[in-house]
Amino acid sequence: MKTLTFFEFERHTAEQKQYGALEDALFAYYDAGYGIDRYFLEDGPFPSEMAEKWLKQNGIAALPFILGDGAIWLEGRYPTVEELIAFFGAPLPKEERYSCCEDGFCTFKIKK
Repeated sequence: MKTLTFFEFERHTAEQKQYGALEDALFAYYDAGYGIDRYFLEDGPFPSEMAEKWLKQNGIAALPFILGDGAIWLEGRYPTVEELIAFFGAPLPKEERYSCCEDGFCTFKIKK
């Protein structure tokens, strides 16, 4: 199964509406069993030597850094929903609910 690993500066809040469609799509794929991991710099160093090396070379202003199946997929921006669909090679899973935030912060599969 294809996997995405996000290395991000911080969690998106409910007020950051520009990320709503992306967060909904990530939750739909995650809930459907697709591999999506997210790490946030605000929680401490990234648990990946590759990500830490990338961060040292590019700086925090260049985040996010996203691996697709273990290789660099995107740098410096988030994918569009269309890019996610193309990456996974599957249509966006249908969900009855799209709720990514609890108390204003993204809460799924957050790794420390």
